[in-house]
Amino acid sequence: MFSIDDYELIQNESELAKFKADNQDITWMSLDTEFIGERRYQTLLCLIQVATERGLYVLDPLKLSNIQPILDLIINPNVTKITHAGENDYRLINELYGIFPINVFDTQIAAGFLGYKFPISFRKLVEEELGIRLSKDQTVTDWEMRPMKNGQIKYALEDIIPLHSLWQRLTHKISTLQRLDWVQEETQRLEQKSFYDMKSAQRSVG
Repeated sequence: MFSIDDYELIQNESELAKFKADNQDITWMSLDTEFIGERRYQTLLCLIQVATERGLYVLDPLKLSNIQPILDLIINPNVTKITHAGENDYRLINELYGIFPINVFDTQIAAGFLGYKFPISFRKLVEEELGIRLSKDQTVTDWEMRPMKNGQIKYALEDIIPLHSLWQRLTHKISTLQRLDWVQEETQRLEQKSFYDMKSAQRSVG
């Protein structure tokens, strides 16, 4: 669906404005983030990767003074947010910006209702369902480093490019088994303020 070499790197306000204008009427969005949490008081959000009907985007929150257009999409109920193990991404976004997603489909959760052992890795699920083998070259990398290397960006994009096809395939299989309501019930916990308040309370106690 997408070429990994054909993406837009968004690092300034004019590029962000173009992203907003180009994606006003989208119906779905694949989403992933890269962040650094080790040895830090507050986790540092380093990268946001997005795929939509309009293309591939890499947003750099270390360069942007605000990322409101992407936050608006995350809370937009008309846009399906496709993630794999998105809980950590949404939790960080909630901590930093005080929002939580609306209209979520998580492929890791969905895979559990198809008999996959939970939690299944993204790479294994993509290989099993789509026959695609993903690279692991940048598993350990410095996401805070600027300028970013092309290999880092491509590795980050590999985590979102298959998500749309995976969403379609899993949704079809789950619907055939009449388990889509089960998946929606499970993912709806990621769409509730109480879920993030509970996680915050647990961390403060710990």
